[in-house]
Amino acid sequence: PPPVVARKPAKKMRLVAWEKIKVGELKKSSGNLWETYANTPLDINLIDFDQLEEMFAQPEKKAKGTEKKEEPKKKGPVLISLIDPKNSLGINLITKNLRM
Repeated sequence: PPPVVARKPAKKMRLVAWEKIKVGELKKSSGNLWETYANTPLDINLIDFDQLEEMFAQPEKKAKGTEKKEEPKKKGPVLISLIDPKNSLGINLITKNLRM
């Protein structure tokens, strides 16, 4: 068979988290995926690498300058306070007590 040449993906790929299987554990289990395909010859031409790249590619980040800037919302009338918050609180408490 011809030597297999490593192919570099066009996009950055996601990391796949996996744990190594100990050889003893693999031999103990039966009917696993690795046992099923262990004696099957692999034809590298049957693998669709473009589909694999599309499935496992990291999403592209948008450039900061290409984002559409939203127009600022028109604000309603601005409320201006003539007295500081501490005095305003005191006045509000007194007026509520007078209403009772």
